[in-house]
Amino acid sequence: MPARLPVEVESLPGCTILRPAGEIDCHTAPEFRSRLLAQLEGGTASLLVDLSGVSFIDSSGLRVLVECHKLAHQSAGRVRLFAPSAEVGEILRLTRLDSVLELHPSRDAALAQEARP
Repeated sequence: MPARLPVEVESLPGCTILRPAGEIDCHTAPEFRSRLLAQLEGGTASLLVDLSGVSFIDSSGLRVLVECHKLAHQSAGRVRLFAPSAEVGEILRLTRLDSVLELHPSRDAALAQEARP
């Protein structure tokens, strides 16, 4: 049986926030991908991902973030990441994905960008 990844969903005017919790690795990345794609395919143009509850992310989880970023961009949408734990933030920096993906230090900072075109 595949590992479960708890993901809370919060709908706000104009955007949806997803809060995964735990490790995003080869066991949980498929479920994480399904949850993100369901939001994007369901018409969510702006998706915010709260990484504060993610303790670890491997290359399969990073691939999901990049894939969803590209898919959202193709449909004039956006995926923003915010509040990564120190470990996840370091992985994003080491892989240089912090210069590719929209990464914000906090929920407030990500939502402030939401107000901008």
